[in-house]
Amino acid sequence: MTAASRRGAFIAIVAVVTVVAGLVWLLGQDEPAPQDVDVLSGAPDGQGNPPVFHRPMDPEQPEPVPLQPEPDDPSVMTVRPRHEPEPLIDYGPVVAQGNVGWPSGFGVDSVEVILYDDEGFELDIADTDVNGDFELRYDEPLRAGWAVGTEAQAVDWGGETTFLLPAMCSELAVHVPGETPVLCHLRLGFPPTISGRVTSREDGAPIEDAEVYAASTLRPWALAEISTDTEEDGSYLLPLGDLPNQDVIVWFLADEHQAHLVGPMSLSPADVPGEVVRVDAALDAAATLRGRVLDALTGIPVDGVMVTAGSSYAAFTRSGDWDVTDEDGSFLLETGDLPPFGSWLLAAEDGYGPAVVFPDSPAGEHEIHLGPIQTVDGYVFDAVSGEPIEDADVMIAFIGDTWELDHGLYDEEFSDEEGHVVIELVSVPIGAARVRVISDDHVPLDVPLEAVARPVTGNTWELVVRLTSL
Repeated sequence: MTAASRRGAFIAIVAVVTVVAGLVWLLGQDEPAPQDVDVLSGAPDGQGNPPVFHRPMDPEQPEPVPLQPEPDDPSVMTVRPRHEPEPLIDYGPVVAQGNVGWPSGFGVDSVEVILYDDEGFELDIADTDVNGDFELRYDEPLRAGWAVGTEAQAVDWGGETTFLLPAMCSELAVHVPGETPVLCHLRLGFPPTISGRVTSREDGAPIEDAEVYAASTLRPWALAEISTDTEEDGSYLLPLGDLPNQDVIVWFLADEHQAHLVGPMSLSPADVPGEVVRVDAALDAAATLRGRVLDALTGIPVDGVMVTAGSSYAAFTRSGDWDVTDEDGSFLLETGDLPPFGSWLLAAEDGYGPAVVFPDSPAGEHEIHLGPIQTVDGYVFDAVSGEPIEDADVMIAFIGDTWELDHGLYDEEFSDEEGHVVIELVSVPIGAARVRVISDDHVPLDVPLEAVARPVTGNTWELVVRLTSL
């Protein structure tokens, strides 16, 4: 056999062996694992499709890493998992529904509607549909004071960005899951500009550099404020910006003058920007609040009593003044930065129950009478079973404090295993109190004290609270 023949025979033998080995290897393999993905034809990313990724077959491998397709490659393939989509989370029954309207022609397709709790914190968000309708769901009870509303909506007006004011349904009553949803219809509109002139009441002269503030007393917005200063002629312009047009307060501060407040007031939303609402103010000269604190039983002046001036508006929690009475029971407070409307004078001293006066003018002489400490003695029960409720949080709060109790004026205890609670009122005047009760698995309660309590002796009030279970 020639060398060429031997070389050809060897190549043939190698080829046969290779084919046989390949067949043996294939027959020894397991069935191929089924594909975990479907391959779908699609356009490149940037045209509304999700990014391309390769899902690993091995569950121990890390999560898939998105691969960005070439923007000009029309042949890119979009890959999606075959498994069924995750079911929607059930957020509970509908608690509020309604409609949001806005001026036409501004390209607003949908609006976020927010569910707020009684302290103004966000609980949930829902988008309106093309008709402006919405539904909000929640699976826990909502305490009195909860709200539904929007934020400001940015829109284009003549090539410039402006805002539609937020709108709210606020100070809503207690709501329990399963009850009929609250209907809330909201209207968005352009913010008006508040304009006016600030003068001295004494001589009518304009006040230059007076500070002008505006805010909304709605809870989610209570600490948001806008401000400006007056011109030489006392005039000012104050656009509302992105504040709500509901429950608006405007106040004025100037050196050597008494603070003055206008509102709360609700302003109609405008269909076009530029509307003006006029608010003028004539400021009184700065005044002092003075008076005496007396023992209610003997009429004798009480010295060493802390007397505080404050406001029920959150915007003025840092305003006011305090003084300690002298041996004649006298006090003097400088309250030029505190508008009289919504203000109070509170006197408190060890061994006495606190007492309050609500002044209706920036000046004057006030007598405050201190009596014995009052005690609230009561029980908390389940309204249906009649069983006592243990560990219920029972709070007696001052009605003049803000809704967030910024002044800390409340007395609090927890009920025992018999539902019994005893609270000495060392911070809250008995005639200006609210009861707030919170217990797990029950609807919270927030009512005036006299709605659930009655006097049984000179110094004791009997309290009976019945909470509805969830």
